[in-house]
Amino acid sequence: MLLVVPGCKPRLDSTNPEERMRAIAQQVDDTAQLEKIALSDPDAHVGVTAVQKIKDPQTLVRIALAAEPKQGLVCLAAVQQIEDDDTLLQLTTTSNFAEVTSLATERLKDERKICAVACAGRDAVTSSTAVDRLKDKGLLLKVVQTAEQQLIRSAALDRIKDEETLEKIASTNDDPVIAISAITGITNQKALARVIAANRNDSVRASAVVSITDPAVLESLLEVLTDPDDMTRMMVENRLHEARSGGSPTPSE
Repeated sequence: MLLVVPGCKPRLDSTNPEERMRAIAQQVDDTAQLEKIALSDPDAHVGVTAVQKIKDPQTLVRIALAAEPKQGLVCLAAVQQIEDDDTLLQLTTTSNFAEVTSLATERLKDERKICAVACAGRDAVTSSTAVDRLKDKGLLLKVVQTAEQQLIRSAALDRIKDEETLEKIASTNDDPVIAISAITGITNQKALARVIAANRNDSVRASAVVSITDPAVLESLLEVLTDPDDMTRMMVENRLHEARSGGSPTPSE
């Protein structure tokens, strides 16, 4: 237990971290000195005390970027002090620590900047944090269409339930895995037919065909798919036979 002598000022050079923390709180206001303490004191709690008195955003960024992994509490305390979205976004692109970039993402307020983090794909943890925070349907669609990592594109797709948006993804996305995943959320038979007409990928088309049970929709597809050797047309013919007979589809030759 620390013995406090009445009237005796706490010392910054004390070997007791609690005394150093009191000294910072009572005596230190210079930003440069606070930054030095934050980055050099061997006790993380002393460093955090210094950080919490710093107001300058760029000083806080330097601390968040310069602190060693063992000073994780100091890094995160610096991020917690930053309110400006542009500064937080700067951290998401420059820090090498996922804990820092993820916390910076959690503190962003502008959904467009959150979307930018999700699309950039610095690391899966940070991008996933960004996707989880998005609410705007248009921005989720942007992530599905443009994010660097397929894992993040899939995570954004899982957040979309609107069938009109899912149809757009299934019809236009170049990644068949994403397009096929979008198809699983579409129940409108005519929408599935439109996907088949729009997307030229055989796997995507096949996934849409097996989801169609309405004979009228299948017949309308045969009017569009005129090539008798087209594998998609053969699948549609089998599905139509199944729908009319109630039996299993006839194998295509």
